[in-house]
Amino acid sequence: MNAYKKHLTIDNSQELTLTNLPFKAGQKVEVIILSEDDIILLC
Repeated sequence: MNAYKKHLTIDNSQELTLTNLPFKAGQKVEVIILSEDDIILLC
Protein backbone atom coordinates (compact mmCIF):
# COMPACT_ATOMS: atom_id res chain seq x y z
CA MET A 1 0.00 0.00 0.00
CA ASN A 2 1.37 3.41 -0.96
CA ALA A 3 0.76 6.42 1.29
CA TYR A 4 0.26 10.00 0.11
CA LYS A 5 0.15 12.78 2.69
CA LYS A 6 -1.14 16.29 2.10
CA HIS A 7 -1.72 19.07 4.64
CA LEU A 8 -4.76 21.25 3.97
CA THR A 9 -6.84 23.81 5.83
CA ILE A 10 -10.63 23.56 5.76
CA ASP A 11 -12.21 26.88 4.79
CA ASN A 12 -15.70 28.23 5.54
CA SER A 13 -17.28 25.99 2.90
CA GLN A 14 -16.33 22.95 5.05
CA GLU A 15 -15.45 21.08 1.85
CA LEU A 16 -12.26 19.30 0.91
CA THR A 17 -11.09 18.90 -2.69
CA LEU A 18 -8.07 16.77 -3.57
CA THR A 19 -6.43 17.45 -6.93
CA ASN A 20 -3.35 16.24 -8.80
CA LEU A 21 -3.20 12.96 -6.91
CA PRO A 22 -0.47 10.45 -7.81
CA PHE A 23 -2.92 7.62 -8.57
CA LYS A 24 -4.24 6.15 -11.79
CA ALA A 25 -7.82 6.66 -12.94
CA GLY A 26 -9.95 3.79 -11.64
CA GLN A 27 -7.48 2.90 -8.89
CA LYS A 28 -9.20 2.23 -5.56
CA VAL A 29 -7.94 4.27 -2.60
CA GLU A 30 -8.81 4.57 1.08
CA VAL A 31 -9.23 8.08 2.50
CA ILE A 32 -8.63 8.80 6.20
CA ILE A 33 -8.94 12.37 7.49
CA LEU A 34 -7.09 13.27 10.70
CA SER A 35 -7.35 16.60 12.50
CA GLU A 36 -3.91 17.90 13.49
CA ASP A 37 -5.47 19.11 16.76
CA ASP A 38 -6.01 15.47 17.74
CA ILE A 39 -2.44 14.32 17.07
CA ILE A 40 -0.28 13.82 20.15
CA LEU A 41 3.47 13.93 19.60
CA LEU A 42 5.58 11.85 21.95
CA CYS A 43 9.13 13.16 22.33
